[in-house]
Amino acid sequence: MARLPLPGSDDGTWGTLLNDFLSVELAQDGHLKIRTDGTLPNLISNSVGTTTGTIAAGNDSRFTTIASTTQSGNYTFALSDAGTCIEGTSASAQSFTIPPQTTVAFPLGTVMEVFQFGSGQITIVAGAGVTILSDGAKVTTAAQYATISLRQRALNIWVLSGDLA
Repeated sequence: MARLPLPGSDDGTWGTLLNDFLSVELAQDGHLKIRTDGTLPNLISNSVGTTTGTIAAGNDSRFTTIASTTQSGNYTFALSDAGTCIEGTSASAQSFTIPPQTTVAFPLGTVMEVFQFGSGQITIVAGAGVTILSDGAKVTTAAQYATISLRQRALNIWVLSGDLA
């Protein structure tokens, strides 16, 4: 197993030991190797067999994009909103309602993003039996272009965070 040189006991072999140690993670050209143990899968892309050192987000599930939808009026979240961004586009105030678990069975841990694209503030409303937890009990987007996040912490308990007023 490769190791770092030990001061006082590896006289004359420092270069060899250090190169062996570095070769575990680095290719001959100094770029990171593609890992096969699952800890850094396909993060560095290959081009004709040589490491290019560019990030290949499409090959790694830790890099992701989320779908978005737009709503121009009041809205009640649906199961299809889980893991997406819902954009409010109205110039007037909008209310987005979190329905109770008996109405929409969101999986525990569901996350949704809300983006105020229009000039109308968005208020997050708790449906019957739903509790919203947030800093200072804030439930309204702060201003145009504010982004907030909702996360279901437990059944009918949602955490609201982000750019709130």
